[in-house]
Amino acid sequence: MVFFSFVVAPSAFAVLPSRQLAGELVNSSIGKVETIGVLSGTLLILFQAFTWSSLRGASNLKVARLIALILMNAANAALRFWIAPAMARLRVQMGGTVDNVLANDPVRVEFDRLHQYSVQLMGSMILLGILLLFLTVRFWMNRSAQG
Repeated sequence: MVFFSFVVAPSAFAVLPSRQLAGELVNSSIGKVETIGVLSGTLLILFQAFTWSSLRGASNLKVARLIALILMNAANAALRFWIAPAMARLRVQMGGTVDNVLANDPVRVEFDRLHQYSVQLMGSMILLGILLLFLTVRFWMNRSAQG
Protein backbone atom coordinates (compact mmCIF):
# COMPACT_ATOMS: atom_id res chain seq x y z
CA MET A 1 0.00 0.00 0.00
CA VAL A 2 2.85 2.39 0.79
CA PHE A 3 4.51 1.72 -2.57
CA PHE A 4 1.21 2.07 -4.39
CA SER A 5 0.19 5.26 -2.59
CA PHE A 6 3.49 7.07 -2.80
CA VAL A 7 5.02 5.70 -6.01
CA VAL A 8 2.59 4.05 -8.46
CA ALA A 9 -0.38 6.44 -8.25
CA PRO A 10 1.59 9.72 -8.32
CA SER A 11 3.82 8.39 -11.11
CA ALA A 12 0.85 7.32 -13.22
CA PHE A 13 -0.74 10.75 -12.97
CA ALA A 14 2.60 12.45 -13.66
CA VAL A 15 3.73 10.54 -16.76
CA LEU A 16 0.64 9.27 -18.58
CA PRO A 17 -0.85 11.57 -21.22
CA SER A 18 -4.31 11.81 -19.64
CA ARG A 19 -5.86 11.63 -16.20
CA GLN A 20 -8.29 9.02 -17.56
CA LEU A 21 -5.46 6.65 -18.52
CA ALA A 22 -3.74 7.27 -15.19
CA GLY A 23 -7.00 6.55 -13.39
CA GLU A 24 -7.47 3.32 -15.31
CA LEU A 25 -3.91 2.20 -14.47
CA VAL A 26 -4.36 3.10 -10.81
CA ASN A 27 -7.77 1.39 -10.66
CA SER A 28 -6.40 -1.78 -12.24
CA SER A 29 -3.36 -1.82 -9.97
CA ILE A 30 -5.27 -1.11 -6.78
CA GLY A 31 -7.66 -3.97 -7.50
CA LYS A 32 -4.73 -6.36 -7.63
CA VAL A 33 -3.16 -4.89 -4.47
CA GLU A 34 -6.49 -5.21 -2.63
CA THR A 35 -6.95 -8.83 -3.74
CA ILE A 36 -3.44 -9.73 -2.60
CA GLY A 37 -4.11 -7.90 0.66
CA VAL A 38 -7.35 -9.77 1.37
CA LEU A 39 -5.73 -13.13 0.64
CA SER A 40 -2.53 -12.49 2.59
CA GLY A 41 -4.42 -10.82 5.44
CA THR A 42 -6.71 -13.81 5.78
CA LEU A 43 -3.73 -16.18 5.75
CA LEU A 44 -1.93 -14.12 8.41
CA ILE A 45 -5.02 -14.11 10.65
CA LEU A 46 -5.38 -17.88 10.24
CA PHE A 47 -1.68 -18.36 10.96
CA GLN A 48 -2.03 -16.29 14.14
CA ALA A 49 -5.05 -18.34 15.20
CA PHE A 50 -3.40 -21.71 14.56
CA THR A 51 -0.13 -20.80 16.27
CA TRP A 52 -1.69 -18.92 19.17
CA SER A 53 -1.01 -21.54 21.86
CA SER A 54 2.50 -22.32 20.65
CA LEU A 55 3.66 -18.70 20.70
CA ARG A 56 5.41 -17.63 23.86
CA GLY A 57 5.58 -14.02 24.92
CA ALA A 58 3.41 -11.22 26.17
CA SER A 59 -0.21 -12.08 25.48
CA ASN A 60 -1.14 -8.39 25.20
CA LEU A 61 1.20 -8.12 22.21
CA LYS A 62 -0.40 -11.19 20.63
CA VAL A 63 -3.87 -9.72 21.07
CA ALA A 64 -2.80 -6.32 19.74
CA ARG A 65 -1.17 -7.93 16.69
CA LEU A 66 -4.29 -9.97 15.97
CA ILE A 67 -6.55 -6.92 16.34
CA ALA A 68 -4.31 -4.90 13.99
CA LEU A 69 -4.42 -7.72 11.42
CA ILE A 70 -8.19 -8.02 11.66
CA LEU A 71 -8.69 -4.26 11.30
CA MET A 72 -6.33 -4.10 8.32
CA ASN A 73 -8.07 -6.99 6.62
CA ALA A 74 -11.52 -5.55 7.32
CA ALA A 75 -10.52 -2.18 5.85
CA ASN A 76 -9.00 -3.87 2.82
CA ALA A 77 -12.09 -6.05 2.32
CA ALA A 78 -14.30 -2.94 2.52
CA LEU A 79 -12.19 -1.34 -0.19
CA ARG A 80 -12.19 -4.42 -2.40
CA PHE A 81 -15.80 -5.53 -2.06
CA TRP A 82 -17.74 -2.33 -1.32
CA ILE A 83 -15.97 0.90 -2.22
CA ALA A 84 -14.13 -0.17 -5.41
CA PRO A 85 -17.22 -1.74 -7.04
CA ALA A 86 -19.36 1.27 -6.11
CA MET A 87 -16.77 3.64 -7.58
CA ALA A 88 -16.59 1.52 -10.75
CA ARG A 89 -20.40 1.71 -11.17
CA LEU A 90 -20.32 5.47 -10.68
CA ARG A 91 -17.44 5.81 -13.15
CA VAL A 92 -19.55 3.99 -15.76
CA GLN A 93 -22.51 6.31 -15.04
CA MET A 94 -20.18 9.26 -15.68
CA GLY A 95 -19.12 7.86 -19.04
CA GLY A 96 -15.75 6.64 -17.79
CA THR A 97 -14.24 10.10 -17.46
CA VAL A 98 -14.68 11.55 -14.00
CA ASP A 99 -12.98 14.87 -14.82
CA ASN A 100 -15.59 15.69 -17.48
CA VAL A 101 -18.42 15.64 -14.94
CA LEU A 102 -19.27 18.79 -12.99
CA ALA A 103 -18.10 18.76 -9.37
CA ASN A 104 -21.65 19.37 -8.08
CA ASP A 105 -23.22 16.54 -10.12
CA PRO A 106 -24.73 14.05 -7.63
CA VAL A 107 -22.91 11.09 -9.20
CA ARG A 108 -19.59 12.95 -9.06
CA VAL A 109 -20.26 14.03 -5.45
CA GLU A 110 -20.87 10.38 -4.49
CA PHE A 111 -17.75 9.27 -6.39
CA ASP A 112 -15.63 11.89 -4.62
CA ARG A 113 -17.09 10.86 -1.25
CA LEU A 114 -16.23 7.21 -1.87
CA HIS A 115 -12.77 8.21 -3.07
CA GLN A 116 -12.20 10.02 0.23
CA TYR A 117 -13.28 6.88 2.14
CA SER A 118 -10.86 4.91 0.00
CA VAL A 119 -7.97 7.24 0.81
CA GLN A 120 -8.85 7.21 4.51
CA LEU A 121 -9.07 3.42 4.65
CA MET A 122 -5.79 3.03 2.78
CA GLY A 123 -4.12 5.51 5.13
CA SER A 124 -5.52 3.59 8.10
CA MET A 125 -4.15 0.34 6.70
CA ILE A 126 -0.70 1.90 6.30
CA LEU A 127 -0.75 3.16 9.90
CA LEU A 128 -1.99 -0.20 11.17
CA GLY A 129 0.77 -1.89 9.18
CA ILE A 130 3.40 0.30 10.84
CA LEU A 131 1.85 -0.49 14.23
CA LEU A 132 1.82 -4.19 13.38
CA LEU A 133 5.49 -4.05 12.41
CA PHE A 134 6.32 -2.34 15.70
CA LEU A 135 4.28 -4.87 17.71
CA THR A 136 5.88 -7.80 15.88
CA VAL A 137 9.41 -6.55 16.57
CA ARG A 138 8.47 -5.94 20.19
CA PHE A 139 7.00 -9.45 20.41
CA TRP A 140 10.18 -10.98 18.97
CA MET A 141 12.33 -8.97 21.36
CA ASN A 142 10.24 -10.19 24.32
CA ARG A 143 10.52 -13.79 23.11
CA SER A 144 14.30 -13.61 22.71
CA ALA A 145 14.68 -11.99 26.15
CA GLN A 146 12.67 -14.80 27.73
CA GLY A 147 14.85 -17.47 26.50
